[in-house]
Amino acid sequence: MIVYIYKNILTLMTLDDALGQFQCYLTARKHFKLPDTFRASVLEKKLFTFGEKCVPSSTLPQPNVLRYQFNHSLLSYASGIEKIVSTYHVNLLDTHTYQAIYLSANANANVLKGRKKTKFLDKSQKHSPLNRLTIPIIFAAKIDSNFSKSLYKTICDQELDGFDCSFLPCIVDLEKNICIFSSERMAYVGFGYPVKNRGIRIIKKYVFGGKLPLDGNPHMLEQPLGIDPEQSLWDFWRKINNEGKEIEASIKKDNLRFQSMSSRQIIFEKPSLYIQFDERGLEVIVELDEEAKKAAISPIISWDYPKANLIS
Repeated sequence: MIVYIYKNILTLMTLDDALGQFQCYLTARKHFKLPDTFRASVLEKKLFTFGEKCVPSSTLPQPNVLRYQFNHSLLSYASGIEKIVSTYHVNLLDTHTYQAIYLSANANANVLKGRKKTKFLDKSQKHSPLNRLTIPIIFAAKIDSNFSKSLYKTICDQELDGFDCSFLPCIVDLEKNICIFSSERMAYVGFGYPVKNRGIRIIKKYVFGGKLPLDGNPHMLEQPLGIDPEQSLWDFWRKINNEGKEIEASIKKDNLRFQSMSSRQIIFEKPSLYIQFDERGLEVIVELDEEAKKAAISPIISWDYPKANLIS
């Protein structure tokens, strides 16, 4: 068994990550129906138990409620965890109003950054980032029909990396009695618990009383690429195993290419650009726009040869 796990460790890790992502997909929706007993005033009263009350900054519009909570991290991947929850009330939520609230929520969060200092950090935690979570809850009497079409995408585009820092707006449409937020959790594979998942837990607790209403809610997200719910686990395993072998073969081929290249030599094999510099090499993905006669390259962050190292 130990030998089997050792020989298939990469496949097992990939399978764990893929199944974790699929589980996150199954429990996510574009929006959720609110409980019939939901009241905005009740939710705001519940928030009095969350963290401590703070005075809003002068940025308009000002939140009705602003709460700050700090937790010491038990993981070496974070020096601490800051959570800022605020509430806003608007009659009509349109693009302009949402942008104003976005700026206000970020301004208040930035003022509170580092409000409490961490203590008794070990060496690794001292160099770890401060995990930050910002949740503006927006109670909208009505949402502009044009803005509602792009609202979910706007929310998802602004949620930051989700691991160390997350901006997680929660829109409560009082007219349709639904709640809209980016509800797809991030797969946890045992390295660092995503701060976005903490935010979803907070929304689930205070807005939905601890349980998201998945039953009878068909508004699922688009199915993730590469995952077919109808295929067997064995077929899924075999697919991942083959993909791992293809990646290993590709890496081996690239290493042989770099070994044969001279310093400062450049080779272009669509869509990759291979560059050799002294004893090191890197691969850059190139996107060509034939009509505009332009080329765009992926960010250059690390060396690919002889091993992956960040470029200083």
